[in-house]
Amino acid sequence: IKDHKDAPICNMGDTKDQMWIVDNDGNVENVLIILGPPAGKAFDLKAAKDVSKGTVEFDQPHCAFVPHIVALWPDAQTLVSKNSSKVNHNTKVVAGPLLGGTKDLLIPPGGKEEINYKNVTTENLLNVECNVHNWMSARVALFPHPYFARTNSKGEFEIKNVPVDVELTVYKWHESMGDLKSKVEEKKMSFKKGDNDL
Repeated sequence: IKDHKDAPICNMGDTKDQMWIVDNDGNVENVLIILGPPAGKAFDLKAAKDVSKGTVEFDQPHCAFVPHIVALWPDAQTLVSKNSSKVNHNTKVVAGPLLGGTKDLLIPPGGKEEINYKNVTTENLLNVECNVHNWMSARVALFPHPYFARTNSKGEFEIKNVPVDVELTVYKWHESMGDLKSKVEEKKMSFKKGDNDL
């Protein structure tokens, strides 16, 4: 990074590899916790769409995407890429034709861009790059439902409005595992109204 023209800005932030972010207690950030529907069934998403609407943001405050992993349900949520640094950044989200192709956006200091995906029927994992600073990378996970979460810097997460009184499968995924098909089944669980912990 020291030879790049933007080095003074880039070096203001964390310049380490972003795949493994682990605190002093061993808690891992950017693990996705994903719920699977009851066996042989699909989630009922009619009511879920209204309560899940909103935006999911990631920023480029120096020369890293923050957070390094984002996840969203595109039928209800919009992805927003921000640039809160003092230099230009590029957000290039690599996707195939079924998702509308690759989005390649130059974002000036203080700017932001919406990135929309619609009719996502399967899990997808997209690579994100910055052509201005080619060491930058991130991942965007797209889900056809809202029952997932990303762990924060303390390894904590929250999944809202989980279906109750049905058996769900709990999965976990980390970037080191490869694509989302490599997610690991943790356990099967049923939740009662008022439950708030996995």
